[in-house]
Amino acid sequence: MTIVTVTETKIYTIDWRALSKGVEKLVMEKLKQDLANYKNDISMKQMFVQDCADSLAVCETMRDGRWRDVENRLGNMDTAARDAVYDLIAEVAGGEFFDSVRV
Repeated sequence: MTIVTVTETKIYTIDWRALSKGVEKLVMEKLKQDLANYKNDISMKQMFVQDCADSLAVCETMRDGRWRDVENRLGNMDTAARDAVYDLIAEVAGGEFFDSVRV
């Protein structure tokens, strides 16, 4: 039986603008790569451009620190594009980021 329990409180400070800008940069780099890989396939180009537009909308929402709205936007994206944005966020912010927003 434990009489005393010690809990730790973590306080996260997130620079939403910097996060948004970092993810935006990676989204644009990804679009350039994707378009270069499918130079002759217009339907794939169309899909990549739409995924990029959706991803940039996530960045715009993220810039204002509205994480719940970001998650809603992500939830409306295609699975592969959504997973890519989550990966880009983790690349910019680090793995602990998702712990900080799931409180």
